[in-house]
Formats: sequence, structure tokens, C-alpha cells
Amino acid sequence: MPTKTLDKTYLPPVEVKIPDDFPPPANKPVDYGPPTDKPAPGGPVIKDPGPGKEDVKKDERREARVVCRNYPEIQALLADRFPVIADREDFNSRGISRFDMAMTITVGPGGEIKNPVMRQTSNAFAGRAMQSTVLAALKKLRCDGQSSDVAVDVPLSFTLAD
Repeated sequence: MPTKTLDKTYLPPVEVKIPDDFPPPANKPVDYGPPTDKPAPGGPVIKDPGPGKEDVKKDERREARVVCRNYPEIQALLADRFPVIADREDFNSRGISRFDMAMTITVGPGGEIKNPVMRQTSNAFAGRAMQSTVLAALKKLRCDGQSSDVAVDVPLSFTLAD
């Protein structure tokens, strides 16, 4: 009777050597601008819309709080949803009590919302957990159309109550 042999392939453990002079990651502070009278959400400066967005000119960038008349309502909606998502995703065990997101949308000539993109977040886990909720809320923005497509910065800040 023939005997069975098992083919065992040996894979050595992966070793990665990091040089002693390797620089640690840089923690750059985020500038939120001057303080305001009331604690309105703010966010980091948003980068250029990126490749493929040639129809949006850099000098035509606007802020959502100026272009979109229901921006405060959308902020309130997101502020109400944040604790629910934070509880579901267990932000407390991860030490997340506050984070910022920087979104960019394109507002068309008729006020239509196009190309919502998350540009930056201060916490990757929280950003992923909130992303679908934020994108859905951005579709509800009512913005004034400009003469052409305009990039609109949407800064968002989330804080859990103590």
C-alpha cells in the first residue's frame, strides 16, 4: 500500500530591519483659524480638488457655510447622528472623543451637488465610520448655483458630550 507524504513548504519569518536613524512620523498641528463667538464646527484647510476636476477653478473655491443655505441644518443632523455611530463603533474604547473631517463638493450652475469627496480626517477609523452618513447628508445640501461648477469646502467637526 502506498504511503501518503505531506508537502510541507517552509516559509521563514519576515524580518524588516528599520535603521536606527529612521525619522519618526511627523505630527503636524492643524490650524483651525481664529476662535468665533459660538462653537461652530470648523475643519482643516482642504486641498485642491485633485486630478479629473479640471472644470473647477482654484480661484472659485467657496465655503459651504456661505454657498449652502441649509449648512447649519446639515451640521445639526450630523451632530445628532455622531453619538449613535460613536456608540455603535465603540469610539470610547479607541479613545476617540473628537475628530474633524474636511469634505469637498462641487456645486453645479443649477445648485446641484456633485463629486462629494472626503479630503482629510483627523482620525481614519472615525472618518471611515462616519463617511457614508456624511456623504448622505451632503446630498441634502441646498446650495446656490454659481456661473459654473465651483468647488465648495465643507469643514466638519465632531465632539462627544462628556
